[in-house]
Amino acid sequence: MSTFLNFGLRLADPGEFTKRAFLNGKLDLVQAESVAQLISSRSVRAAELTNRAFSGDLSNRLDSLRNDIMLLLSACEYGLDISEEDFNADFNISSLLTINNISTKCKLFLEGFNENRYYISGARVVISGKPNVGKSTLFNALIGAERAITSERPGTTRDYIETELTINSVPVQLFDTAGLRESCDVVELEGVRRALSVKNNCDLLLEVHDTVDYIDPTDHIIHILNKSDLHNINLTPKDIGGFLYLSAKTGDGIGALKSAIYSALTGGAPSQVDISLITKRQADSMARCHQHLLNGASFFKENNPEYELVSFELREAIKQIDVILGATYPDDILSKIFDEFCVGK
Repeated sequence: MSTFLNFGLRLADPGEFTKRAFLNGKLDLVQAESVAQLISSRSVRAAELTNRAFSGDLSNRLDSLRNDIMLLLSACEYGLDISEEDFNADFNISSLLTINNISTKCKLFLEGFNENRYYISGARVVISGKPNVGKSTLFNALIGAERAITSERPGTTRDYIETELTINSVPVQLFDTAGLRESCDVVELEGVRRALSVKNNCDLLLEVHDTVDYIDPTDHIIHILNKSDLHNINLTPKDIGGFLYLSAKTGDGIGALKSAIYSALTGGAPSQVDISLITKRQADSMARCHQHLLNGASFFKENNPEYELVSFELREAIKQIDVILGATYPDDILSKIFDEFCVGK
């Protein structure tokens, strides 16, 4: 390699080959992003969705959505600039129905992304709780290995531990954290600080208890009553009073917990979406497109719609579709996308 470099050749930059294909019009930005996503896929479902995006199916649907908005915009612009007749109630009703139908398509794109995003990007799942409630034992039980040190002594875990596993095709980054309590120990306090930091940046929290505490049901939290082998209760895992009962030590209820994790992340049922947005960048632009359409629809509901404002909102909605496809793109966004590739590609 050094010989070739001495002759003036250089190593390819991250994503350089895909970026060149994009800049030369061989791929749109959705397809370019799908290359990186396909390489990093950690599940069959993720590979299926990113492959559909690479094939152009997702881009075709986005083009169709853009065309629908463009037709409505053209009708508004024609009425404003060319037609000698005023807009009438029939036009307003028809346009409102059209923009609502387009908005529904945007909403389906967003719902599809939310259903599938954890298959593609993976989920951060954090085990949290007071000291000595069995967090590390639960961590080991979920991954099926003695990865974390366990002890009856409270405060054994001082720093968070992380590992990867797959739960029903969903890639999961699982964290075991230090027990949360007041302490005068500087090292333990640092462990608590790090635990809180990880806890505040997770997709799903597994809050472990060893006694029945008062809980306030909250989204993205599964409350677990551990040590069921010591509580003289029915060992069959069941969700009663907001708790999932299990014994990390004996393994009773671990299967039920994995099912609960899967349901919390995906909704439980296998996704029926065949084509999905594959990056948060795409979803953010689609959300803005959806909002512009809702804004446009609100004007049509007025007695005297401001058609200039309707046209503005429709043009802004189209811009967001163009951002997704890469028809318009800021250089810093483009650099960020391709810098996330591995070398070459």
